[in-house]
Amino acid sequence: MNYAYQAQETENNWHSDTIERFKTLSVDSLEYIKNDAKSAAIAGESIDNPKARQYWDEYFYACAELKRRK
Repeated sequence: MNYAYQAQETENNWHSDTIERFKTLSVDSLEYIKNDAKSAAIAGESIDNPKARQYWDEYFYACAELKRRK
């Protein structure tokens, strides 16, 4: 089994799954996620946490969904 491919496929699924899930959330939930993810990303960057990139993804996906609804 090619574990590198499987990890990449799982990551790609996470991105598309998150984008689709955000389409079902309320504006209040998206605003909460946007603010929380931004705070987590900034904090994560300050301690070199590799998960900070995922928090930025969540922040930008929430922003994009909010903009799509306007």
